[in-house]
Order: sequence, then structure tokens, then C-alpha cells
Amino acid sequence: EMAYQKSVAPFREAYERSAAYLKEADRIERKYEAMLKADHYGGKTPEETLDMFVEALKKKDYKLAAKYYLPWKQKEAEEDLKDWFNNHSKGLNTFLNAYNKKIIHVNDKATSNAKFIEIYKNDKDSTSYVLDIVLNEINNIWKIEKF
Repeated sequence: EMAYQKSVAPFREAYERSAAYLKEADRIERKYEAMLKADHYGGKTPEETLDMFVEALKKKDYKLAAKYYLPWKQKEAEEDLKDWFNNHSKGLNTFLNAYNKKIIHVNDKATSNAKFIEIYKNDKDSTSYVLDIVLNEINNIWKIEKF
């Protein structure tokens, strides 16, 4: 009996660790889904989300602009956008001017739930700005992942 208990102990410990990992993964997944359910900022198309984001930028409302990012990226985006508004207004104006020219291409990524939007300064320039954008499938809205 003692030999048996000793031989199965490592397996029992591995099982208990696995169960704890699965429990934690389930908790994280529920938190992730709750964040997505609570989020209603974004458009029904990638272009609509881009337009909403740009309107917030034009109003110099970095807090609103950050809400168009994925929920777990909003705090960092808010800080980055605030820095952009306060310290790099020339770059902001360059982006807005490029957007106003409407030389914009929306391209598929590996899945249909992810796109990237390229915004060009003019017909001859290479890509000036790229936004990675993904679908929040729970609310069916497009969110900025990376800019």
C-alpha cells in the first residue's frame, strides 16, 4: 500500500496542479468575456470604428479615442494618446491630414475576425499608418488592437 501511494503521488500532484491551472484559466476567460460584454465602443465595420476613433482625435478627446481599443489595452492607449496630444501634436496633425485624404485600404489578416487598415499620406508614399483591428464577437463591434 505504501509503495503504491508513493508511486502515484507524482501523478496526483500533477493532477492537482492541472486542476488549479484549469480553474485559473476559467476565471481569466470569464473576466475576459465580461470585459467584452461591457464594451460598446466601436463600429459595425472596421471603417466605422476608424471614423469614430478619428472623430475623437479631432475633438482632442484622448479618453474617448482610447475606448475604441480592446478593453485591456485602453489604459495604455489612453496614456499613449495623451502623450501624443500633449507632446507630439505635429504627428497627430500629420495622421489627421493623411486620414482626410481618404487613401485608406482595409485588408484581411489571417482570420475574418481581424483586419488591418493602412492609411497613406498620398498616392506615392508607402504606408504611413497601420491599425490592427479585431472583431469583438460578443457585441459584434470592431476594436483597435494596435495603432
